[in-house]
Amino acid sequence: MASADRSCPPRGARHFADSDGGAANLTINSGVAATPVTIQTGGNNAYGIQILSVGSGPSNPPADPFLGVVIPTAQNAAGGIATVNSYTNITTSGQNAYGIYAQSSTSGYPQSVVDGLTNFSATGFTFDISKVYNADGSAGTVGQAVQAKLVDANGNPISGSTGKVTVNANGTFAPGGGHGLRQPQRPASRSTSPFNMK
Repeated sequence: MASADRSCPPRGARHFADSDGGAANLTINSGVAATPVTIQTGGNNAYGIQILSVGSGPSNPPADPFLGVVIPTAQNAAGGIATVNSYTNITTSGQNAYGIYAQSSTSGYPQSVVDGLTNFSATGFTFDISKVYNADGSAGTVGQAVQAKLVDANGNPISGSTGKVTVNANGTFAPGGGHGLRQPQRPASRSTSPFNMK
């Protein structure tokens, strides 16, 4: 993480702003103990001292090649440390005219990313089952019965729940192959078959 230091010279009324797109650590030193600085401001949002460290991610993140939209996989870059060392007499007047305003933040993803996710439509996308596996991991055949087990909410097999299930190419499945899944008393989850979409 980069860093920067800004010293405020002891002269007149000044308004200082510092920002960084790469999430730098920023410090403003305003005056020294032996020689305080005087800052006077007037007007709305007229801060005496302002320091901003703004982290930002890529402006044009790549889109998912299949869905055609950007899928954020991590939080955008956070801001760095914003520090103010002040020996300052600050007078401000006006709305939201803070004496010292220090902020560390992230700019977030571009609006185009948000819009892409908000306006995404699944119309035109279809999914087919191309491979299916038995509960023991061996390959099965789509549209034919495979050995299956019931699983709980965490994907763990439920003891005593075995049988056969037919998994179709469109993702539907039904009991098949002699007998369906045998359900123990009060099963903890729905019937599932261990198949992968590829």
